[in-house]
Amino acid sequence: MTGLFVAAVYSATLSSLSTGLNSGATVFFKSIIPNRVSEQNMVKYIRVFIVLYGSIITGGALLLQVLPGSVIGLTYMISGYVILNK
Repeated sequence: MTGLFVAAVYSATLSSLSTGLNSGATVFFKSIIPNRVSEQNMVKYIRVFIVLYGSIITGGALLLQVLPGSVIGLTYMISGYVILNK
């Protein structure tokens, strides 16, 4: 029964992750290339864009792992830099 529960949790996690990546990549793709591409080529381009988007997200997560401090501290540092340099 434990294996079934772990499989269900893993499946739900992967489903949520793929939905988030697809929706985020689609929004960015549609905002960068609005109606300039034919319908047939759009599928090819959006697949490449999803791979790039996922790679950037994964790289960012791996980068946050080696940075000192926490994500909240990094957010405060970036927002302080942006506010002071307006």
